[in-house]
Amino acid sequence: MIVLQGVSKVYPGGIKALDDVSIEIPEREFAFLVGPSGAGKSTFIKLLIRDEIASSGRVFVNNQDVGRLKHKHIPLFRRKIGVVFQDFKLLPYKTVRENVAFPLQVHGILDWKVLQPRVDSVLELVGLPDCLDRFPDQLSGGEQQRVAIARALVHGPLILIADEPTGNLDPNTAWEVVQLLIKINAYGTTMLMATHNREVVDMLRRRVIHIDHGRLVRDEKEGAYHAA
Repeated sequence: MIVLQGVSKVYPGGIKALDDVSIEIPEREFAFLVGPSGAGKSTFIKLLIRDEIASSGRVFVNNQDVGRLKHKHIPLFRRKIGVVFQDFKLLPYKTVRENVAFPLQVHGILDWKVLQPRVDSVLELVGLPDCLDRFPDQLSGGEQQRVAIARALVHGPLILIADEPTGNLDPNTAWEVVQLLIKINAYGTTMLMATHNREVVDMLRRRVIHIDHGRLVRDEKEGAYHAA
């Protein structure tokens, strides 16, 4: 599903964000990506969604060599990957329904008879069927993150990448969001969650991929936030 083979990423000025990282994340995995700020987690994610290209090594996602994708094929490639961010990135002037439908509309699906069942289905999944006509500023932080998750799921991605999805939430709301991600993973979606939330990682004991100074320093099947 996700394979990195000897991947390094060097930015201008000789800044090495990733250093010879090799790892495989199979289908249906739930993995945490941990490490201090500046460790290389964001670069790791950017390589997966083709926001960046590796300086050396190869990145495969859904059996596609990401670095060799032609520019015209990138939008279709990204439709198979959902991404959720810490700051939600919702469009403030669109309703919940419109925010969730937007990725499909960008890809040319404009008929509401086609859009509505898919939008309603994912909003039901995330527990927000009664918020369709609200705007983001009428929602709590947890509700906004659920809308962001619904938007990431609406095109049926094989992989969901959550980049610090609990960073702006209180502990109780954060746990509710994590439980939702577990539920989505149980339906078969591969999950990669970058996080600084030690409590969540330690409680769930899922796979932990630890990056520090650009290097893979730990990969544990049932890991904790910090090495034992």
